[in-house]
Amino acid sequence: MFLTVAGLVVSKFLSGFVSLFCSGFDARHSAAAGLMTIPQLSATLAAASIGRSVGMLSPVFFNAIVVLSIVTTLPVPTLVKLTLSGGEKMKEIEGYSLPGAASDDNLL
Repeated sequence: MFLTVAGLVVSKFLSGFVSLFCSGFDARHSAAAGLMTIPQLSATLAAASIGRSVGMLSPVFFNAIVVLSIVTTLPVPTLVKLTLSGGEKMKEIEGYSLPGAASDDNLL
């Protein structure tokens, strides 16, 4: 089951990374995009549930997909933040203020 989860995580990361890198983004932003694709598994879980109910997926493979969604959803937001900030405390990315900077917000 570990190899299945690891393979799915790597394939999700590579799909986002390669897509942005081939589009002209630098490696850091491409890595952030790769990380952001990992937890987007709700459609995968729905498809896996249907596949299991019609007998296309074994219970072991279905359980691996469920574990994958839990394991990848928890750490990814922090990893994306660290990737974009270069490990430094993030206050601003390319001119866009992050949440928490509401003192400059003219909409309030």
